[in-house]
Amino acid sequence: MDSSPFQESNQYASVNRLLHWRVSLPHGKYFHDKIMKKHSESFAYTGKKSYNMDNLEEGNCDIMAIDMTQWKPHTILLAPAHYHNALRMELTKQSAGMQHITLLSLSAFFKRRIGEAKDRIDVLLQYREMMKRFDSVIYSSIITSLDFLEQCYAMIQDMKLYGIPVEELPQHTLAQAEMKRILAQLYPIPTVQDQENEVWKQLSVEGVHDVWILEQLYSAQDSYRIQRLCALGADIWKLPVHTPHITYTKSMNKRKETEALAQMIIQQNRSASDLHIMVCDPSYQPLITQVFERYHIPVSILSQMRGDSLSAKAVLLLRYVCDRDMATLIELLEQAVIQVPHRKEFCDYVQLFGKQLSDPFDHVRAHTKITQLLSEDELQRLCGLEERAQISWEAILIQLAPLHEAKGASELLEAVDQLLRMSIHPKEEKAAHSLLTLQDIFRSFLPYYKEMADLSFLMELCEKTKLTRQAEVYCGAWVSELSKPLAAGSTCVLLGCTQKNYPAFPLQTGLFDEAYVKEIANYPTMDQRYREYMAQLKNCLFSYEELLVSYPFGDYEGNANESSLEMDQLLAKRAQLLEPLTMYRSLPLRYEINEASARTLFVHEGVIRGSISSLETYVRCPFSYFLKYGLRLKEPIDYHFSQSRIGTLSHYILEQAVSRYGKEYTRISVQEVADLLNEELEKLSDVYVLLKDRLPILQQRLLDHILSNLNDLDEAEAHSHLTPTACEQEFYQLLDMEDGIQLRLHGFIDRMDENKDFLRIIDYKSSIKELKETQVFAGLQLQLLIYALYA
Repeated sequence: MDSSPFQESNQYASVNRLLHWRVSLPHGKYFHDKIMKKHSESFAYTGKKSYNMDNLEEGNCDIMAIDMTQWKPHTILLAPAHYHNALRMELTKQSAGMQHITLLSLSAFFKRRIGEAKDRIDVLLQYREMMKRFDSVIYSSIITSLDFLEQCYAMIQDMKLYGIPVEELPQHTLAQAEMKRILAQLYPIPTVQDQENEVWKQLSVEGVHDVWILEQLYSAQDSYRIQRLCALGADIWKLPVHTPHITYTKSMNKRKETEALAQMIIQQNRSASDLHIMVCDPSYQPLITQVFERYHIPVSILSQMRGDSLSAKAVLLLRYVCDRDMATLIELLEQAVIQVPHRKEFCDYVQLFGKQLSDPFDHVRAHTKITQLLSEDELQRLCGLEERAQISWEAILIQLAPLHEAKGASELLEAVDQLLRMSIHPKEEKAAHSLLTLQDIFRSFLPYYKEMADLSFLMELCEKTKLTRQAEVYCGAWVSELSKPLAAGSTCVLLGCTQKNYPAFPLQTGLFDEAYVKEIANYPTMDQRYREYMAQLKNCLFSYEELLVSYPFGDYEGNANESSLEMDQLLAKRAQLLEPLTMYRSLPLRYEINEASARTLFVHEGVIRGSISSLETYVRCPFSYFLKYGLRLKEPIDYHFSQSRIGTLSHYILEQAVSRYGKEYTRISVQEVADLLNEELEKLSDVYVLLKDRLPILQQRLLDHILSNLNDLDEAEAHSHLTPTACEQEFYQLLDMEDGIQLRLHGFIDRMDENKDFLRIIDYKSSIKELKETQVFAGLQLQLLIYALYA
């Protein structure tokens, strides 16, 4: 394989410049080789049969039958970039005797001739600097925003492409008049279209007789360029024209639509590699992957546009520079921008206690006294959490030191770049490519950074960075979006063909909408663009021998979808209902552990330790018992004032009342109860500082609750001859079981009353309880009986 056409391109130098900033990136040569391979936009073919493309599986992918003998050596083939791999496979099979056929996208064709292209980011930054000084009335609130400047850039690019002078812009309203003044100021700034226009002058002299252009779906701007190339001698590689066998169906929702397609492939014994699937809605792509994987049908998603995780990390770092708050720091840790030990514990500690950047990490260890509401186990867990959070905080300060100590824009952006590089795994190829893009943005932005407020614009630039994920292996059914269609082959499947998603004609929207461009004489009319778009789309669809079209007539929420009017007219038929077969197979799940494992987990020195509540837990849910008492998993720390804390505090108040006043415990004063509550709540709030603001309300509610209980108990005590003799009575009891194993029960009895003839067990409950025989024999109400037997 001869790669000489790529060596003529200026992209090689561009890639090396991108690599300049990340010399210390781990595995730099690995990334360099991968990125150089990714940036190769041209492809040269020879007559050799040894062609081998990395990760490319050859299937039944006949793109089209065409006689290429009419092509001369060094022919240039222009086609959309998403279509290149399919073409490479086809050209490889048909290229016997052909020499140096160079495959390029339309944009790459002009870049090869332009040389050093004007950087779009740099142009936008120049626009922003100029708009800072513009006296705007209508657009003053948005005139320096990225979205506004990008729309202006796109309009100026179109004006320069179509040869529209500023004087022809409409100015019938105040908004149009101000927009004309804005564009008049921005128009002289050189853009890549100015460079392209110089290329057109060269081409008009040289001609382009060695260029072939694949008939495909192009934007209105690219269609205009193709017309000009054809006028200069380029040829069109026409798609084959078929009268395809058409199937038009509808399903209840897009999942059933996808299921029906998968079942059709299996039932009709089709080869997945014969299918090109185009989706009108990008949300179909993960659904197809999921369903086809379940049916074991190979599938390749050719490309997916998604947000860039590294760009999101860059935005978080820049936001931290601007705000310097704990909330942003937590996001940096959660997104793994900063790699430190005990990262989760640090986040839990900060959120648990509301810590800020300037707060010390020692307040729990300063309040280690056990109270009614703070057990020894809970305090130990909190102290351990605080110690690990302190270790993590020290590591965070070390990593963020270059960011905190940066002086000037250059040092600041280099510190951000360093942190981003540290967050990349050595084998994350796409992250490395994304880093190069971000470094290019930083380099362009650097001369325009004058104040901290400028960083917000840099954040906007980073947020707009998107990644296109290409298929790693090409096999089975190929899936692409409607905006990037494949063309020519055996069978085309078009999914999601609703009125909303098809034909998806790209209208002019935003500041320069259809109403605006309609008033510009040389701008292509919407009718012209629509007719050309629909003709291209029809050519792509009718280049297949079979066409399967479907749409969902509803969504998951029950909303109705309408079929596409354009598709109804194109196919001249109505969709038929197609529902997938419903197949269910019951798979009962059994969670069991063997006897040896059970003994290891639950029996220690011949004894099973537990409580009445643990036995009831086992009866209700053995799996929950296994997690809590077998694996010893602890529940998350309860920093809210939950029902369990309310119960603990109520028990404590009643215990204190009984110990002080005996049978007259209900006579305890309101002030005594309030003092006891206040003392315990203050101790709790010393540790859980976020509860301080809620204390007055909590204290009043608890006071009312306890006084109400005392009133009820006062009426009961008036008719009782029993005297309280014990509160929070701890007990142990051994019960013999099989195989020499003993069950050791442990618990606390809330209260025991007695006289010379009777004994009473009282268990305080927060709600009404009723003892039922069925529940007792089911093992769900054992507590009262066990307590009575012990007493």
